Amino acid sequence: MINNKLKIIHPHNVGDGSITVGFGHYIQPSEWKDYNDKYNISKDKSDEELLEINMTVEDALQIFKNDITFHSSKVEEYLKDNNISVTQNEFDALVIYRYNKGNIGAVLDLLKSGNKDKETWYKVMVNADGASNFENSLTNRRKWQNSIYFDNYYDSEYFGFRKDIIIPEIKY
Repeated sequence: MINNKLKIIHPHNVGDGSITVGFGHYIQPSEWKDYNDKYNISKDKSDEELLEINMTVEDALQIFKNDITFHSSKVEEYLKDNNISVTQNEFDALVIYRYNKGNIGAVLDLLKSGNKDKETWYKVMVNADGASNFENSLTNRRKWQNSIYFDNYYDSEYFGFRKDIIIPEIKY
């Protein structure tokens, strides 16, 4: 249990035809059968029906840990293959960006070129993956990821995230 308050988590219809479970895990096509078998989750469920589906925090945390391990390894692999060195906070921001469905190719081009302009990064992050088409949710995430990358600032009033909750799983 996080903060002794959160007990169950419901799937969420993202609005783009996708459903997330846990702490933002997008269900991949290859996973639908497993999630349907275990939680009775399917794309044809209404928002109200999704709210009736309960996932334990323990299950959600395990999915999150698996996702962070996967995304960390992909970012680390790219950095190594391109002989790019980053700080821990920069690595954290890149992993979180990739985890949140960011178009990692766009920011990797910035890394290759050595571009460290915060405003350019923000514009690329928001426009590269259509974040500007969403109201505040995704654009606020991009602002938060930029604050981690450029300012080493992890706390987010918008998300209520603290570094000690989300970041320990990211290893660089």
